[in-house]
Order: sequence, then C-alpha cells, then structure tokens
Amino acid sequence: MLTLRMLLGGLTGELLNIQGRLNNWGKFVEEQLKVSGGQFSNALVFGTILYCVGAMAIMGSLESGLTGKHTILYTKALLDGTIAIAFASTMGIGISLAAVPIIIYQGILVFLAQRLSPVLTQGIINELTAVGGLLILSIGLNVLQLTKLRIANMLPALLFITLVVYFF
Repeated sequence: MLTLRMLLGGLTGELLNIQGRLNNWGKFVEEQLKVSGGQFSNALVFGTILYCVGAMAIMGSLESGLTGKHTILYTKALLDGTIAIAFASTMGIGISLAAVPIIIYQGILVFLAQRLSPVLTQGIINELTAVGGLLILSIGLNVLQLTKLRIANMLPALLFITLVVYFF
C-alpha cells in the first residue's frame, strides 16, 4: 500500500511540476541576489528538499503541534545547522538560505497538527514517518548519483497517506 501511495503522490507531483517550480524559484532567488556561478540555486533547492522531507521534520512538527514539546525540532535544527556548514563548504552559501522555506514548511505542519489533532491517528503518523524515511533514502541515492529522482514531486504522497489511512 505504501508503494501505491508513493506512486499516486509522485504522479500528482509530476502533474503539478513541484520540482520544476522549486528549481525556478531557486533561479529567481539567485537572480534577485545577483549571485553568479549557478551553484547557489542548486544548493538552495537541494537544502530545501533535504531538510523538509525527513522524518524528523515531519515527526518534530507533529510533536510540536500535538503536544507542545519541541525537542525533536530543536535537535533537528542543531543537526541541520551542522550539516549546512559541511554542505556550504562544497555547495556555497545557498544552502543556508534553505532555512526560510524550512521554517515556513515546518510552521505550516505545526499549525495543521494543532488543528487536525482529532484526526491524526497513530496509523497516520506512522505512515507519514515511513514516507519521510523513503524520501530521505531517495535523497541519499541522488547524492550518491545512483539516481536522478525528482524528490519534490513525491511530496504529495504525504497527503495521499493521510487521506487513505484516515478514510480506510
């Protein structure tokens, strides 16, 4: 079932061209900041995807919204900051600007978790965590240059997981 939901999410993402829009946004930011070299945009998009799709981003936001505890988000911020320093040495400063969409993304997840707490069952939370893990695995395959998956296009799988588990 997880595979089917990932497939539906991926197809939806392809139709919406989420990865293309994210790449265009990165290029727009690069042009606005007048940064040359082209690596800035790649680093910004890479960082945004890497930091947004992980299980800690999902679970930390859910925990924060449902219980008011922020431990996972604080830990994630520390890890992300450390990783950003390492990536900045090879990819450039664009990786640090990924903090902006991460804050927006996680803020939306926290807000939704607060509002949807009656329907967020343990089954939905487990499935969301599984999808986050698969997306992180996919990012790893891309980093190792074993694949060229468009990870952002798979993000709608999070919505499909929630809807299918809730209604079925």
